[in-house]
Amino acid sequence: MGIIRLIYENISKKPKNKKAIAYIEKQESNSNISECYEPAFIQMMERHNEKVIEELEALIDVNMPAQILDVTGGRGQNLSILKKQYSDADYTLIERNEENIIYAKAILGEEVTYINRNSLQYLQVCLPDTFDIILCMWPNKATVLDALIEECTRVLKPQGKLLIITSLRDTLPEIVNIYHKLFVKYNNKVNAVKLVNGLPTDIKKLNKKCEKMKLKTHVCKEIRHISGFASAKVLVSWILQSGVMTDYEAILSLRDKKVRDDMIAMLEEKQINWVTQRFVYGIWEKN
Repeated sequence: MGIIRLIYENISKKPKNKKAIAYIEKQESNSNISECYEPAFIQMMERHNEKVIEELEALIDVNMPAQILDVTGGRGQNLSILKKQYSDADYTLIERNEENIIYAKAILGEEVTYINRNSLQYLQVCLPDTFDIILCMWPNKATVLDALIEECTRVLKPQGKLLIITSLRDTLPEIVNIYHKLFVKYNNKVNAVKLVNGLPTDIKKLNKKCEKMKLKTHVCKEIRHISGFASAKVLVSWILQSGVMTDYEAILSLRDKKVRDDMIAMLEEKQINWVTQRFVYGIWEKN
């Protein structure tokens, strides 16, 4: 795919909305160059997962027994970090992808409870005040995060901790803007699929939702991550391979060569060969 430059930026510019300033914490700036975007991108995600788990360790007694739930379990990386710290805990991992569960079992072993089910559906049948710690890392766009937070809060024990990392709704704006132009140009090829985006619009909205659920904020940080690509063609290839725009792909597919070539041409015309991801991570406690 060619060399791709990954830049992790500070949010150093003041947002236009002055009320949002208080909710944005500047992050360390560093850079990294990788020959393959996907592994580097996953490493970036895991770095922030590790950060929020490290901050959790300052708020808990790792020697106390605990019930720990990961509602976006993936391949078990987050629970593997917690298992190194927590000597006496029962772990439950929810993951809809069976291949990911097989991978997680190889890392975590059979002592973890694995649930191959939709997270929200599982939470809805759980008893209140069940878990001491719940992880909700990188829910997809189709997840209605408000509903997930409500159920996580219900099943958390008093003083239980909820860890969230989520993209914001306006993530990848460069690609979204191009897609909207393509929808107009190729209206005859557009599928009638309703866009579902349950992600928060900004860090302030996420904090307000958590406060409404009587959750106390311990940590809440917003991060902007810019990923550069060798060319617009490489960028479009990544969009197809990574599945980051699956909701838009359902409406108008880049697998159509004419549509794909037009996206590349529009990006080249604007000299865009990068994407901007905005996301939030935080720790909240149930009162």
